[in-house]
Order: sequence, then C-alpha cells, then structure tokens
Amino acid sequence: MPNRGVSPLRVDQEDYDFVPRMIAIRSGQSVTFTTRDTANHNVRASSTWPTNEFNAFTGSGQPYTHGFTADPTHQPVRLDCDIHLWMRGWIYVFDHPFFAVSNAQGRFRISGVPPGRHVLRIRQPDIGYAVEEEITVKAGEVTQVEIQVSDLHR
Repeated sequence: MPNRGVSPLRVDQEDYDFVPRMIAIRSGQSVTFTTRDTANHNVRASSTWPTNEFNAFTGSGQPYTHGFTADPTHQPVRLDCDIHLWMRGWIYVFDHPFFAVSNAQGRFRISGVPPGRHVLRIRQPDIGYAVEEEITVKAGEVTQVEIQVSDLHR
C-alpha cells in the first residue's frame, strides 16, 4: 500500500501498553509496530474494513509495518495483544486531512478547514462515546466548539 511519501508512524508496545494508545492517520499511511518490552507481544488489528485486519508477532527486534485504508463506516481499527489481554489501542484512518487527536486536556485544533457547513464527529472508543455536531466554519475566523463528554452520550 502506498505511504504517500510520509515516514510510517510508530506505535510501540511499552510497559505492556500501546504507546501512543490512539492515533489518527490518512488513508494509505503506514504504521510500524515495535516493542520496548522484554516480553513477547503481538498486534491483532480488528476492523470492519478487511484490509486493515492483521495479526503479527512483534517480539523484541521484530517490528511490523502495515498500511491502512479509510473505512467508509468511520469505525476505528482496534489493536489488541493476544498475549497481554488488557492491552488495547486504536487507529482512526481518514480519507481527508481534517482530523485531530485531543491532548491530555481534551483540546484539539484542526487547521485549514474550508468555509461552510461541516459535521464534526467526536469519538472515544473506550467508553463507546460518539457524537456528531453540525458546525459552520467562516472564512478568516476561528470556530470554537465545546463538548462535554459523559457516559450519557453512549
């Protein structure tokens, strides 16, 4: 799968967790999975889009790189380690450049969005949170959105 001239992002298995735990990428971009732990790991990627599914051993010194395709249903790719069942991660794959992963305070910025009406989709897969909000972007202005995430949105 083409990598669009971009170096693959890296998801490490460190301290028995996926680091970073959640990433967002463009369709066609690759991710390299590595481990810093001395224990063996694997990465099982589950998706509603078959080209995003795989199960690869990622023991020490055995990285695995996979290219991802946007899922038209907007579902994330779920990452698991079959050896350490508590390990979970997520990859969102987009067919456009207008996305972001929030920081630790829940803030994000998406630059370059053209003026007009758009649907903003907010997702948090660990708690099953999903909300869509229609927003209007005006030329030359910053559009601010405040959304309270709670279990009530499940």
